[in-house]
Amino acid sequence: MWDEAKPYSEIPGAKSAFESIRNHLPGGKYHNKTLKEIHTLMHEEFGDLVNWKGLFGNPDFIIAFNPKDIEHVYRNEGPWPNRRVFEVFTYYRKNVRPDIFGDNGGLLVEHDDKWKELRGIVNPVMMQPRIVKQYIKSVEEVADEFIIRMSRLRDSKNEMPKNFMDELNNWSLESIGSIALDSRLGCLEDNIDVNSDSGKMIQAVHDFFELTFRLEVLPSVWKYVATPAFRRLTAALDTMTNISLKKIDEALERIKSNPIPKPDAEASVLEKLLKIDRNIAVIMATDMLLAGVDTTSNTTAILLYFLASNQRCQDKLRSEIMPILPNKDSKLSSDSFKTLPYLRACMKESNRIIPTIGGTLRKLPIDVVLAGYQVPKGTEIVLGHQTASMSESQYPDPTKYQPERWLSSEEAQGCPSAK
Repeated sequence: MWDEAKPYSEIPGAKSAFESIRNHLPGGKYHNKTLKEIHTLMHEEFGDLVNWKGLFGNPDFIIAFNPKDIEHVYRNEGPWPNRRVFEVFTYYRKNVRPDIFGDNGGLLVEHDDKWKELRGIVNPVMMQPRIVKQYIKSVEEVADEFIIRMSRLRDSKNEMPKNFMDELNNWSLESIGSIALDSRLGCLEDNIDVNSDSGKMIQAVHDFFELTFRLEVLPSVWKYVATPAFRRLTAALDTMTNISLKKIDEALERIKSNPIPKPDAEASVLEKLLKIDRNIAVIMATDMLLAGVDTTSNTTAILLYFLASNQRCQDKLRSEIMPILPNKDSKLSSDSFKTLPYLRACMKESNRIIPTIGGTLRKLPIDVVLAGYQVPKGTEIVLGHQTASMSESQYPDPTKYQPERWLSSEEAQGCPSAK
């Protein structure tokens, strides 16, 4: 099959790095476009497989849009994922703050054996089902506070303010901080002082996500010149690291002041990580914040948007939830989530139409054939999930919000590759 495939050099796409740069400049077809819009334009122009020239020191990569090719990549990635790291993030951890991170960049940075090694250390702490049960109460308390805050934020039309996305980010940060740092940050308080830990953390998380996209996805010369965006990102990461250190040291003091250690089953995630190593605790705390805040808030915002604009789905979901939470003061338990298939379907359908992340990246350890072209091992492959998820060939009425397509009783409506 490899010998019969067309060579890598014939994969359609930009002919040169100069063409890639020109397309992003004013007047270019990708200028001021979102990543979703860029991928859609590429797919329409070049087809299921696109070759993209790397810019400013970044390697070339290809983009796969066909679900069968995407599945083929996943099935051949080997036991440990290998993907391009956040290079600016790696630089920060290994060059700016080696005092904390040393040669361990964390799960967001490492891959292959280093990723496996760190996973082996933290999995016994992070991947136990009882951990989820342990935090239901604290996460629910944050959610209850946020609902009260939402009721105060509503205007006369019962609508949220224009900056409601910021409020969702604060709720997400407060929720994840209660787990990662074993502490409440105060992100849901009124009139937050910008110089307080919560104010600084909110701004740092916002800056991180804004600037990472500008430095990692869009053309940037930060590898050659310390641009203003690079300096701002470094400052944001410093803020997050330093506040995490402060909260972790406070947790250490609480542990030392308690003469009777908690049983392992009652110890928090942070307390268990601290038993392993203080720096491991810092790495995992910041990884949880960086990986969880933006994804959680965006996923929630997208779900709320589709439920608000699809009354039928909202009513159906409410009828599923009411037997489990019949009163406004009803509490969740680990069993609550076992009988909510329509809620899961609503979440999947929201993520299909507007995913938090439009794709992911892999480098394979073997040669493969994608869309009839040779792709040598080590090639960077972007998997264009969002474009594939909106294809008429994969989903009937792809722009229609239809959670039923994810229910087993409606198998024919979904995408076989996505089940």
